[in-house]
Amino acid sequence: MRMNNKSSSAIFIFIVFVFIYGAKAQNKNTDTLKVKKDMVRHPPDILWDDSYIEHTDYDEAPVPPGGMEGYRNYLVNNIHYPDSAINAGASGTVYISIVVNQDGSLTNVLIQRDNVHYGCGQEAIRVIKKMPPWKPGKIKGRAVKVKYIVPVMFRLHG
Repeated sequence: MRMNNKSSSAIFIFIVFVFIYGAKAQNKNTDTLKVKKDMVRHPPDILWDDSYIEHTDYDEAPVPPGGMEGYRNYLVNNIHYPDSAINAGASGTVYISIVVNQDGSLTNVLIQRDNVHYGCGQEAIRVIKKMPPWKPGKIKGRAVKVKYIVPVMFRLHG
């Protein structure tokens, strides 16, 4: 089957159109990916307002007074193991979600997961709420609110 000039010209134009359109679409998708990558590396200014960021998006992590050793000592000196948990022989870890504010104060103290029960989650919240201010998390040297999850371990000895 032989094509005439009009048919071959139409097919050629169609192929050129598909090629050009495909190249533009590919460039558009590449530009979109670059914007998304840039947004991840350089968080938008909205992070500087009253919202908070997730615990993996900071340059410097929030630090409790005295570091992790100070955190552990604070818990040891302030946690009161609930009698119901002692009577049940319950032990485990309670995970507490907190927001460390720009000034280091803690807010939004909530039980993320309570593997112990018997009042241990409520005790963990009570003690965490009483903690002194932390060193705040930072992005590019600027203090920001950071959502963080901290473990509070309950262990019976002997």
